[in-house]
Amino acid sequence: MKNNEASFLRWNQPKVVTYLSEKEKSSLELDVKGNLIVVKETGQPFDTGEALMGPGAIFIMEPSGRILASNYSKPREFHHSSLSGGLPVASAGHMEVADGHLLEVNSYSGHYEPTQRQNNLIFQELESRGLPASITDNVMQGGWTEDGVSTKFKPHKNFRNIQ
Repeated sequence: MKNNEASFLRWNQPKVVTYLSEKEKSSLELDVKGNLIVVKETGQPFDTGEALMGPGAIFIMEPSGRILASNYSKPREFHHSSLSGGLPVASAGHMEVADGHLLEVNSYSGHYEPTQRQNNLIFQELESRGLPASITDNVMQGGWTEDGVSTKFKPHKNFRNIQ
């Protein structure tokens, strides 16, 4: 078999995106405890230092406000829609968290393509769970604008008034 034939066969093999069960999702659900982002199931601080496709973990926020994040992602096999089961989300992207401290949130999701307005929703949800605005205001935020242009990363307080 020639090299180009082998490449064609690999390219032509079906790729199936993994969708998680509710049990699998529960181990990826995040919450707020004190001033930290924690894994809801264990109460342990979430950390993205082990993210395979770094920097940061992929995340989604369901319309109900439930936040799921994974340090694992793999193109065409496991990504944002894996966390949501392919259903609509309120927010999606990547987040960087160091030992529970939220450092950065972006809206980079090729499947959902959320805007900064949509990603403001995750900040609102985290604040409603008790993460102080004095913390969220200093989290770096970036990603896509309404017209599809990539933004420079700035503290969240610069995006707070986007409607």
